[in-house]
Amino acid sequence: DRVACALTSETAIRGRALEMLRKEVADAIHLSSEVHHLKTIQATHFGKLATELKTERHERQAGQQTLDAMLSSEVQTRTEECEMLSNQMMAFRTEWDANLREDRLNIAALVKDVNIAGQLLAGKVLDYETLGISDLATTCASSPNNPLNSTGGTVNGTLGLTSPGESRPNTSP
Repeated sequence: DRVACALTSETAIRGRALEMLRKEVADAIHLSSEVHHLKTIQATHFGKLATELKTERHERQAGQQTLDAMLSSEVQTRTEECEMLSNQMMAFRTEWDANLREDRLNIAALVKDVNIAGQLLAGKVLDYETLGISDLATTCASSPNNPLNSTGGTVNGTLGLTSPGESRPNTSP
Protein backbone atom coordinates (compact mmCIF):
# COMPACT_ATOMS: atom_id res chain seq x y z
CA ASP A 1 0.00 0.00 0.00
CA ARG A 2 2.76 2.36 0.66
CA VAL A 3 4.07 1.93 -2.76
CA ALA A 4 0.61 2.52 -4.22
CA CYS A 5 0.18 5.57 -2.08
CA ALA A 6 3.61 6.87 -3.12
CA LEU A 7 2.79 6.21 -6.75
CA THR A 8 -0.53 8.01 -6.48
CA SER A 9 1.09 10.87 -4.70
CA GLU A 10 3.86 11.02 -7.29
CA THR A 11 1.33 10.91 -10.12
CA ALA A 12 -0.69 13.70 -8.52
CA ILE A 13 2.43 15.86 -8.09
CA ARG A 14 3.50 15.24 -11.63
CA GLY A 15 -0.03 15.95 -12.87
CA ARG A 16 -0.09 19.31 -11.06
CA ALA A 17 3.35 20.11 -12.43
CA LEU A 18 2.18 19.15 -15.90
CA GLU A 19 -0.91 21.40 -15.52
CA MET A 20 1.28 24.27 -14.35
CA LEU A 21 3.59 23.69 -17.27
CA ARG A 22 0.65 23.67 -19.70
CA LYS A 23 -0.65 26.88 -18.15
CA GLU A 24 2.79 28.53 -18.48
CA VAL A 25 3.07 27.40 -22.11
CA ALA A 26 -0.42 28.78 -22.81
CA ASP A 27 0.55 32.09 -21.15
CA ALA A 28 3.79 32.17 -23.15
CA ILE A 29 1.90 31.57 -26.41
CA HIS A 30 -0.56 34.30 -25.48
CA LEU A 31 2.27 36.71 -24.56
CA SER A 32 4.22 35.81 -27.73
CA SER A 33 1.21 36.82 -29.83
CA GLU A 34 1.11 40.16 -27.97
CA VAL A 35 4.89 40.55 -28.49
CA HIS A 36 4.43 39.75 -32.19
CA HIS A 37 1.74 42.44 -32.37
CA LEU A 38 4.10 44.92 -30.62
CA LYS A 39 6.91 43.95 -32.98
CA THR A 40 4.63 44.63 -35.96
CA ILE A 41 3.62 48.02 -34.53
CA GLN A 42 7.28 48.94 -33.87
CA ALA A 43 8.37 47.80 -37.33
CA THR A 44 5.63 49.92 -38.92
CA HIS A 45 6.57 52.91 -36.74
CA PHE A 46 10.29 52.54 -37.49
CA GLY A 47 9.52 52.18 -41.20
CA LYS A 48 7.55 55.45 -41.16
CA LEU A 49 10.35 57.20 -39.24
CA ALA A 50 12.97 55.89 -41.67
CA THR A 51 10.92 57.14 -44.64
CA GLU A 52 10.37 60.55 -43.02
CA LEU A 53 14.08 60.84 -42.19
CA LYS A 54 15.06 59.97 -45.76
CA THR A 55 12.61 62.53 -47.09
CA GLU A 56 13.88 65.19 -44.70
CA ARG A 57 17.50 64.32 -45.53
CA HIS A 58 16.79 64.72 -49.25
CA GLU A 59 14.99 68.03 -48.63
CA ARG A 60 17.88 69.31 -46.54
CA GLN A 61 20.41 68.19 -49.13
CA ALA A 62 18.43 69.97 -51.85
CA GLY A 63 18.24 73.09 -49.65
CA GLN A 64 21.98 72.85 -48.94
CA GLN A 65 22.75 72.55 -52.65
CA THR A 66 20.55 75.57 -53.35
CA LEU A 67 22.33 77.57 -50.64
CA ASP A 68 25.72 76.43 -51.95
CA ALA A 69 24.77 77.55 -55.46
CA MET A 70 23.54 80.92 -54.17
CA LEU A 71 26.69 81.36 -52.07
CA SER A 72 28.94 80.44 -55.00
CA SER A 73 27.06 82.91 -57.19
CA GLU A 74 27.41 85.65 -54.56
CA VAL A 75 31.11 84.91 -54.09
CA GLN A 76 31.62 85.05 -57.86
CA THR A 77 29.73 88.34 -58.09
CA ARG A 78 31.68 89.86 -55.22
CA THR A 79 34.97 88.61 -56.67
CA GLU A 80 34.16 90.21 -60.02
CA GLU A 81 33.15 93.46 -58.29
CA CYS A 82 36.35 93.50 -56.26
CA GLU A 83 38.42 92.82 -59.37
CA MET A 84 36.61 95.64 -61.20
CA LEU A 85 37.14 98.00 -58.27
CA SER A 86 40.78 96.98 -58.09
CA ASN A 87 41.22 97.72 -61.80
CA GLN A 88 39.46 101.06 -61.38
CA MET A 89 41.68 101.85 -58.39
CA MET A 90 44.80 100.97 -60.39
CA ALA A 91 43.61 103.17 -63.28
CA PHE A 92 42.85 105.97 -60.83
CA ARG A 93 46.28 105.55 -59.22
CA THR A 94 47.98 105.64 -62.63
CA GLU A 95 46.01 108.75 -63.62
CA TRP A 96 46.75 110.33 -60.25
CA ASP A 97 50.48 109.64 -60.63
CA ALA A 98 50.47 111.13 -64.15
CA ASN A 99 48.56 114.21 -62.94
CA LEU A 100 50.94 114.58 -60.00
CA ARG A 101 53.99 114.45 -62.31
CA GLU A 102 52.38 116.99 -64.63
CA ASP A 103 51.47 119.25 -61.70
CA ARG A 104 55.02 119.07 -60.37
CA LEU A 105 56.41 119.96 -63.81
CA ASN A 106 53.96 122.86 -64.06
CA ILE A 107 54.87 124.06 -60.56
CA ALA A 108 58.58 123.85 -61.41
CA ALA A 109 57.96 125.87 -64.61
CA LEU A 110 55.88 128.37 -62.65
CA VAL A 111 58.60 128.76 -60.02
CA LYS A 112 61.14 129.30 -62.79
CA ASP A 113 58.87 131.84 -64.49
CA VAL A 114 58.29 133.66 -61.19
CA ASN A 115 62.03 133.75 -60.46
CA ILE A 116 62.77 135.15 -63.92
CA ALA A 117 59.98 137.71 -63.62
CA GLY A 118 61.16 138.70 -60.16
CA GLN A 119 64.73 139.19 -61.34
CA LEU A 120 63.57 141.16 -64.37
CA LEU A 121 61.26 143.35 -62.26
CA ALA A 122 64.01 143.95 -59.71
CA GLY A 123 66.28 145.09 -62.51
CA LYS A 124 69.01 142.69 -61.44
CA VAL A 125 69.33 141.12 -64.86
CA LEU A 126 71.16 142.91 -67.57
CA ASP A 127 71.11 140.13 -70.13
CA TYR A 128 69.47 136.81 -70.68
CA GLU A 129 72.66 134.84 -70.10
CA THR A 130 72.60 135.81 -66.40
CA LEU A 131 69.28 134.02 -66.08
CA GLY A 132 70.72 130.89 -67.64
CA ILE A 133 68.58 131.14 -70.75
CA SER A 134 69.65 132.10 -74.22
CA ASP A 135 66.33 133.29 -75.57
CA LEU A 136 63.84 134.71 -73.06
CA ALA A 137 61.10 135.08 -75.66
CA THR A 138 61.28 131.39 -76.56
CA THR A 139 61.38 130.41 -72.89
CA CYS A 140 58.39 132.56 -71.99
CA ALA A 141 56.41 131.51 -75.03
CA SER A 142 57.02 127.81 -74.38
CA SER A 143 56.06 128.04 -70.71
CA PRO A 144 52.89 126.09 -69.92
CA ASN A 145 51.84 128.97 -67.70
CA ASN A 146 52.07 131.55 -70.48
CA PRO A 147 48.70 133.36 -70.60
CA LEU A 148 49.21 134.08 -74.29
CA ASN A 149 48.99 130.37 -75.13
CA SER A 150 45.21 130.59 -75.03
CA THR A 151 45.03 133.89 -76.98
CA GLY A 152 47.50 133.13 -79.77
CA GLY A 153 49.70 136.12 -78.89
CA THR A 154 53.51 136.01 -78.75
CA VAL A 155 56.32 137.49 -76.72
CA ASN A 156 59.09 139.26 -78.59
CA GLY A 157 62.70 139.45 -77.41
CA THR A 158 62.25 142.62 -75.31
CA LEU A 159 59.30 141.18 -73.42
CA GLY A 160 56.98 143.29 -75.52
CA LEU A 161 53.63 141.64 -75.93
CA THR A 162 52.01 141.44 -79.31
CA SER A 163 48.46 140.69 -80.23
CA PRO A 164 47.74 137.85 -82.56
CA GLY A 165 48.31 139.54 -85.93
CA GLU A 166 50.41 142.50 -84.72
CA SER A 167 54.20 142.50 -84.81
CA ARG A 168 56.68 144.76 -83.10
CA PRO A 169 60.26 145.38 -84.00
CA ASN A 170 62.78 143.29 -82.10
CA THR A 171 64.93 145.64 -79.99
CA SER A 172 66.72 143.04 -77.91
CA PRO A 173 70.21 143.98 -76.65
